[in-house]
Amino acid sequence: MFRALITDRLLATEYQLAPGKPGAAPPDRVLRILQCTRLLLRDRWFVRELVALDGGVDAIAEKFRFYAARHFSVEQAEVHTPFHAEILSEIASIFKKLASDRSGCPWRLLVGPG
Repeated sequence: MFRALITDRLLATEYQLAPGKPGAAPPDRVLRILQCTRLLLRDRWFVRELVALDGGVDAIAEKFRFYAARHFSVEQAEVHTPFHAEILSEIASIFKKLASDRSGCPWRLLVGPG
């Protein structure tokens, strides 16, 4: 179930697109996927699975970059999508969970792309 959530949703093309782009998943769906992911990450096994899945952590990091850039952009200040703050909050909680597990934490998450 968790693997399907990540590979069939989070890594799917419509979830990889920047918010607002044609074909991008609606923000309410993105939020639900992130909420489910965060809840499942309460179990250490799922944390290890997410880190082990190729592209899983990177997809979440890219989603954070999209939403954070849009959130802090002067031009986009008045054009926040619905659920914008909630999506950023969910991703921050996921990163916090990953960082709290030092043995399984992908260090690229903490130091950025190399």
